[in-house]
Amino acid sequence: MEEQASLTETFHRYFEFIPAITQELREEAFKIRYEVYCEELGYENPDHFPDQLEQDCFDQNSLHYLLRHKSSQEFTACVRLAMVDSENKLPFEYTCGDSLYLDTVRPKALPNNSCVEISRLAVRSQFRKRSGEKNKPYSDDSPTQEFDERRTNYPLITYGLYMACFAGSLHHNTDNVFVMMETRLARRLRISGINFEQIGLAVEHRGKRAPYKILPKIGQHELSDDLQHLINDMRLVLTEAEPTMEYPVLQANG
Repeated sequence: MEEQASLTETFHRYFEFIPAITQELREEAFKIRYEVYCEELGYENPDHFPDQLEQDCFDQNSLHYLLRHKSSQEFTACVRLAMVDSENKLPFEYTCGDSLYLDTVRPKALPNNSCVEISRLAVRSQFRKRSGEKNKPYSDDSPTQEFDERRTNYPLITYGLYMACFAGSLHHNTDNVFVMMETRLARRLRISGINFEQIGLAVEHRGKRAPYKILPKIGQHELSDDLQHLINDMRLVLTEAEPTMEYPVLQANG
C-alpha cells in the first residue's frame, strides 16, 4: 500500500509560501482581504476602499505573508503579524480588551516590546467554499474524500497560514503571539498540538471570538514533527527573503 503523504509534503505539492516583502506583494494580500472582507462577507465597507485594497492603520507595522497555488499561480490566502501601534496596543485589544481575564498581562506590560498578533487571515472563496464555510474567511472543516485540487485546503491552507506566523515570529524573535479567533477553530488547532491559551472571554465580533496567546518558542515543540518540519521549511524561505530584525526595526520597515 502506498504510504500517505505527510501534511508538509502535500502542502509543498500544492502551495508556495511567499513573504510579502515588496509593496506589490503586500497589495496582493490587500486584494485578497478586499475580496473576502468587503465583497464576500461584508465585514468592511467597500466604499472605504475605492482602490479595492483593504487596509487599516496596523498594516504599515506588520509582516505580511501569502500562500500561492502552484498549478494556477493564483495567490490563495494571506495573513499578517501585526505589531503594536502608538498606544502600545495590538488590534485585538480594541475589540475585546475589556473581556481579558484579570491575570492576563497586556502587550504593553511585556518585556522587550516583543508582541505580535496574527490577524487579517483570509482565504479566497474558490479555495475554501464547502459546506459550512459560507460565512468564514478561512477553512476549518475536516478533510473530505472529495478531492478538488483547488480545495485541498484543509488542513493545508489554514495550517499553512498559522505555520507561516510561527515561522515569522521565530525568525524575528518575537516571544509573544496573540490572536483572536473562534473557539471552534482553537479546538481544531489544539488537536494538532497548536495550543493557544485563551486569555479572555469570547465576545461578539463577526461571530463569537475569544483572545488567545501562545509562546512560539515553547509552542513549536508541542507540535507534531510534521508541522515543525513545515515551520522550518518556511524559516528557510524567510532567511533568504528578509533579514532577522529587532522589533523597533521591524516597526520602522513594516
